[in-house]
Amino acid sequence: MNVDVEYSDLEGVEGAEAILAAITPRSRAIKAAYNQLGDDGVEALVASLPVHIEQLDLTDNDVGDRGLLAALGYAARSGLRHLSLAFNAVHLDEATTPVAIAALNASHLESLTLFSNHLEPGSVTELFEHLAAPRLATLHLSRCNVDDAAATAVASYLASPRAAALTTLDLGNNWLSALAAKELIDAVERAHFGLQHLSLASHGLRGTRGCILFKADYDPKLEAEPRPQMMVEMAQQLHTRLPAALGRNRELRRRTMAAAARAVGPARILLHAAEPAAPTTATTAATPATTTTTTTTTPPTFPFTRLPAEIQQAIARHAWGDAHALTEAQWGKVVRYASDRTTLGGMLACPPSALGFDARVGLALTAWCERLGCAQWEKETRGWEPPSPRIGA
Repeated sequence: MNVDVEYSDLEGVEGAEAILAAITPRSRAIKAAYNQLGDDGVEALVASLPVHIEQLDLTDNDVGDRGLLAALGYAARSGLRHLSLAFNAVHLDEATTPVAIAALNASHLESLTLFSNHLEPGSVTELFEHLAAPRLATLHLSRCNVDDAAATAVASYLASPRAAALTTLDLGNNWLSALAAKELIDAVERAHFGLQHLSLASHGLRGTRGCILFKADYDPKLEAEPRPQMMVEMAQQLHTRLPAALGRNRELRRRTMAAAARAVGPARILLHAAEPAAPTTATTAATPATTTTTTTTTPPTFPFTRLPAEIQQAIARHAWGDAHALTEAQWGKVVRYASDRTTLGGMLACPPSALGFDARVGLALTAWCERLGCAQWEKETRGWEPPSPRIGA
């Protein structure tokens, strides 16, 4: 049973105590948005919050930097996976930022929402220069005062292994310049093959001379008024390069998950192969005076089980037709899964042959691949480059 106390007029420490009183051992999510807990209330809440809470929504609670540090500190010592502090008063001042980064990197957070907090631009830059949260897949920083200097740090983060788990990044409504947006797109196109969603939608996208490009209004076929050529070209990149790069990433994700699902069956058969039975000899008494001996012979077989283990695994890896879709690390996970007889009853809720991607198959496959660690394309030197984004007309 989750705790839902949104719009409950909860204030300060007393409000935190009311939330704590409603928590049961089965509670996994606390939805406390649109109250007035403030920093004191958040500190009191997380000080006594059980470690089994997985989701904490503190949207619009007049929370500042102290409350942010308290919530991230709880995340670092618990199993919290989703934290929302949207529409609050977080600034990330100079003293807060390094402590917040350390706690975030030590946490198991999968999503962090800071939508509509007026963050210090220098602190945003520092955040992305040192961000290395191992499970952070979703980060919402829309309307968070992200400037061009921070965008450079974001681009460096996207191009580094530190962002390996990231699949969704929301930087909308930050008034980034056209060059900053291009830098972010370049990073995705060049180096981040797992990112599925990147939002650069904005009230206005600033040009180098103060021009405003309204991204949502741009349509090259319905140009209502002349704009600087640079802005038109940038709009075309946002409408062509970025969707193409993200489309490539989604196709690589689909390919990786399909490869993992299809690999398990052949790998399980080959890795559990047994020595063929020896020829049998049977003696039959036809009459008291004679006996008949019958020898059953088997045709010669390839001595697969006598091959070195690495050769067996190489054969299994190439048996399902897409040996390059998985990295060595991901293939190792498939081998360990296929080699474990206890997983025979817990594989997929659907056969790999059903991977046509209807909704039910997609959900079952995604959940299984996420548990296995094969839910997205991983960058690795394979002796060839992954496909470039295909930009349509």
